[in-house]
Amino acid sequence: MTNNNMGRLYKQARQQRGLTLSEAGQDVGASSYSRFENGKSDINNSRLGWSQEALGLYPTDLRNADVMAPVRLGDLAYAWGNDAKKIQDNLIAIDQLAVAPDNPIWSMVKSSLTELLVLTQEPVLIHRRISRELQKRISHYLLGHLFGLNDYDFALTVMPALDPILAVRIGEHVYNNMRQNNNFRHTVYYYQTAAVVSAAVIAGVNGNLAPEQLVKIDTMLDSLEMFEYYGVLVHFDCSYARSLLEMNAQQTSSQIREDHLAIVKAAEDLVITPRFQYIVESERQSGRLPAAALPGSMK
Repeated sequence: MTNNNMGRLYKQARQQRGLTLSEAGQDVGASSYSRFENGKSDINNSRLGWSQEALGLYPTDLRNADVMAPVRLGDLAYAWGNDAKKIQDNLIAIDQLAVAPDNPIWSMVKSSLTELLVLTQEPVLIHRRISRELQKRISHYLLGHLFGLNDYDFALTVMPALDPILAVRIGEHVYNNMRQNNNFRHTVYYYQTAAVVSAAVIAGVNGNLAPEQLVKIDTMLDSLEMFEYYGVLVHFDCSYARSLLEMNAQQTSSQIREDHLAIVKAAEDLVITPRFQYIVESERQSGRLPAAALPGSMK
């Protein structure tokens, strides 16, 4: 669905609920909101929060309605930006979006995916870093507002290619957003927050941050793990992140290593191939586990 269709969806919902432009677009302004409804301009997803609530349009509804189709950042996010085919597909799809030519958000996303596509060919994982200038734009965007689902997907996609300190800051920001807005009760936001915090831990450990630099985010992971139910991917992320923290704390007991190896092997069945390949390669390059013990088959 193009941006024209996105605006049309909001307009239809507003008219069905008998709301005026001012009532539906309080955080945007009636004039700007009218232009958005009629496909003449774009609005940052974070500014549409009030409108979504007033119209009863929740993030899951918007995603299920394929509002941003043919963009599929969600599919790419859970490969941690390591699926070249999905990156290419999303780059093509972004060009089909009917957003303003100078839209800074999608320009940033496109630039990030373009760099990620090149980085997927880099065999040394610690060299997979988005350029400093683009990381500044990503930092300004992701640390500057409340998260919508597209923002979570984008954060997960770029996390392994960010400076580890920035990755940890993003994990903290997302976690604090959820606490401040009481989104612990919102299943989708909880899952996405758990995934981003876990990814931040993984990026921090793989980026050689010291244990004391990860103490705060370690506590956040503890808080998220108090919940009883996870989706499979999020459950794996939390388990792998927790295990990495134990290894990073230089606790070298044989039991910790055996448990960590079991989690890495479980990834072969639990997560998608590009991410599994990334996990195995990060273990091999870090020396955390002997290469001979790592899973060898790539499904």
